[in-house]
Amino acid sequence: MVTKFIKTNQLEQFLIRELRQNVVDDIKKSISENGYLMSHHLTVVGNKIIDGNHRYPAAVESGITELPCVVYEEGEVNIYKLSDQLNASNDTYAKQDLFDILYKIGKLKDDKYTGKEIADILGWSQSLVSQYNNLNEKIFTTFFKKCCKYFFIQIIILAY
Repeated sequence: MVTKFIKTNQLEQFLIRELRQNVVDDIKKSISENGYLMSHHLTVVGNKIIDGNHRYPAAVESGITELPCVVYEEGEVNIYKLSDQLNASNDTYAKQDLFDILYKIGKLKDDKYTGKEIADILGWSQSLVSQYNNLNEKIFTTFFKKCCKYFFIQIIILAY
């Protein structure tokens, strides 16, 4: 691990959750009022940003072309686990919520990891991963059923 400045055009975002535009906007406002705080480094593995994905677009949109980064080599750390640990911290600007956790697990599933592998990567129990998977399915099923019901009612109304 080393700390150094990296040009923004050499960095790539690695998103384990969706960006919140309101957070990016708040950071841009802070940059315009106070400048970029050098103590707010990005955490990078190779060239992938695993912590600082809200700060990065805010800095780029503010015209900053180089950012302080803590850089790990590929394979030096588990990218998912470190990203999860850094984003779960109480010090983070955009705290994780339930949907961030579900998005992260979904991303890992999309990358063909099993429930056991996801648990190992994140340092969680298989039971916890299973509970989040079940919750995600319940949320999706409930949402899908409500959408179908809504559209069915709309079709009936339009038919008359």
